[in-house]
Amino acid sequence: CRHSLVVNNWRRLLQAAVVLLLLQSVASLFASPPQVLELVTHFKLQYVLLSVAVGIAFSGLRLWRWSFVAILCAFVNSAFLLPWYVPVGSAQAATQTNTLRVMHANVNRLNEEFDRFLAMVETEQPEILVVQEVDEKWANELHRLKERYAYMLAYPQDDYGLALFSQRRLENAEVVFWGEGGVPSIDATFYEGEQLIRLVAMHPPPPMSETLFSIRNSQLAAATQQIHTSTLPTVLIGDLNTTMWSPYYRRFESASGLINARRGRGLLPSWPAILGPFGIPIDHCLLSPELGVVDIRTGNDIGSDHLPLVVDIAL
Repeated sequence: CRHSLVVNNWRRLLQAAVVLLLLQSVASLFASPPQVLELVTHFKLQYVLLSVAVGIAFSGLRLWRWSFVAILCAFVNSAFLLPWYVPVGSAQAATQTNTLRVMHANVNRLNEEFDRFLAMVETEQPEILVVQEVDEKWANELHRLKERYAYMLAYPQDDYGLALFSQRRLENAEVVFWGEGGVPSIDATFYEGEQLIRLVAMHPPPPMSETLFSIRNSQLAAATQQIHTSTLPTVLIGDLNTTMWSPYYRRFESASGLINARRGRGLLPSWPAILGPFGIPIDHCLLSPELGVVDIRTGNDIGSDHLPLVVDIAL
């Protein structure tokens, strides 16, 4: 009897898991899901792995119909993952020799592994470096980069501070406040050869409350409008606090006309760093269609909860 009770409890638990997996799949189809439903859209890889595990468990219990439903959930969620491995547009590029390396890092203001981060900058040698969650402490440490970068703009802040370092002469660089919430972004232009390029660095807040959810979405919408004020080739980079599977992200990418540099290169999860390839991709680089991608990858652990993002852009 005790064995039968244990089996029944496991069966109910697994059945509940399958129902929840089905519900989260449906949530991704909403055009404008509320905060709670949008949050569950971000874990497609984890849902695939969980669905396979649940399907195997049902097979062990000889519950074949439930096993089929679980495996079906795995296939449904895989449909959201596989397109990121298929080369599309600029992700198929780029054999040009004229390339620009851009590196982005959310260093986490609580992180004090300054030397570790600066060593990675020395190793990667990006021409353009964007750093987020820069408080006064990090701003002081980052001044050690002034010998490598002739141009810089820093806006330290306790939560959403950021800094831009460039080996290319900045024609214009300013801190802007798009959308709601007063969260800073950087809007800059620089010359690469004879080509003037626009760089936007953003860090919308994580959607962990209805207020922050609204602020993040308003900033993505405002960025879309601002991007269309210029015809310059554009690089938008930052911790956007959303994955590619959020309907709000998909709307942003479609409306902006930019292309995620990950396309054709895989998921490249960036948060939380401790999970490595089993995390979620919330740090992004998006490019105008006329810019190509030579390479994109996540960098080494720098003591932050985020992994850096390194992108080689073909011009």
